[in-house]
Amino acid sequence: QTPPPLPEGTIIERRGRGGRESMDGQNDEQANEDAARRIQAEMWAADRAAAAAGDDAGGGENNGGGNDENANGGGDAAENNADIEEEDRERARGAVDGGIAGEARDENGIRITRSLLCPIVLYFECAEDLTALSPGNPMLRRGTTVYIGLDKNQKLELVFQRYAKFVNASAPKKKGALSTVDQLRLIDVEFLHCQLLEADNTVEASAMMKNDRITVQRERSKERLGRTDTARQQRESDRKYFKDLRQLLPNPSPEGLGCDAVLDCRGKLTDERGLCQNVLATTVRANSVLIAKRCKWLGRKIADAKDELRRRAEMTVPSDEGG
Repeated sequence: QTPPPLPEGTIIERRGRGGRESMDGQNDEQANEDAARRIQAEMWAADRAAAAAGDDAGGGENNGGGNDENANGGGDAAENNADIEEEDRERARGAVDGGIAGEARDENGIRITRSLLCPIVLYFECAEDLTALSPGNPMLRRGTTVYIGLDKNQKLELVFQRYAKFVNASAPKKKGALSTVDQLRLIDVEFLHCQLLEADNTVEASAMMKNDRITVQRERSKERLGRTDTARQQRESDRKYFKDLRQLLPNPSPEGLGCDAVLDCRGKLTDERGLCQNVLATTVRANSVLIAKRCKWLGRKIADAKDELRRRAEMTVPSDEGG
């Protein structure tokens, strides 16, 4: 810093040695003043720097708090955007949001308003065209998928009712009337997931998990009953057939029941799934005529065994025990 100007009226005399001494004294005083001013300026600068640092710190805290709030708000916004994007993806795949069955809450007890955020989300897919039950209803076309959210402790009956309510809400209206053309009734359809689902069971009792798909089809109880009766009649016919077939076999001995060969099975058996298991008994009785017709290789094995047994019988010399 430049030294301050001298006060007005100051006269500097240059008069020989004495004048020089007086001038030197004034210079010393001026240097001391300049040093004091520099020190004071440095202290003021340090104070201003400390104050500025404190303001920056306070502003940083305030901004940090604001940033935290913004971060929380941004996190909520990001989560909402992610939910919306997931719903858009489901809509792009052809799945329609069917809402929430009953009431679902999260771990904190807060009510859930989005079906995809529920603990369980089930997808209902029409396996066939069901528009005859409600003409013109787009939700009953083959391949249409509706997803519904629910709590894992709720019964399936509540979910089925929610599905029917959502489907009926999409049905076209009669002209000049408030009622729909035809309503979908739960007794007209059935729901399957690996097996027929019972409305009285809960989701956990039905061993269902999130994102499982349920097939919706027309009610077929009469058809199942007819198939059961047909299967019973077929079993009875098969038993009678094999019983009659056994009577046609040669029966050299009543104990053999028409079996004149004994197969000695060794090793392990492999089923159609590739699983191996040991046989319970190694000896199996069979009829050589049927075996030879079904398997030429095994028929030759049985014929060779019979020839070997015959040769041994001929080579055996009976002992003369009486001689």
